[in-house]
Amino acid sequence: MRRSRGSKWSRCRRSWSAWRTSGRCARLAAGGASNRDIAATLTVSVKTVEATLTRGYRKLGLHSRVQLAYAVTPVRE
Repeated sequence: MRRSRGSKWSRCRRSWSAWRTSGRCARLAAGGASNRDIAATLTVSVKTVEATLTRGYRKLGLHSRVQLAYAVTPVRE
């Protein structure tokens, strides 16, 4: 019998939170910050923010910031 590891979204939450800078970048993006705002907050370039988010989207199978917001927002029970 195969063991379930949870939903796609719970795996995304765990994955994003595992990466310190990527996680901070993802939380800021999910909160509505622009790439420029994120870059200023994290003191990195805008290109770094774009690359970090793109890599994360690809790795987790996400396609938009809306999906990202859902993936990084904790579930309320």
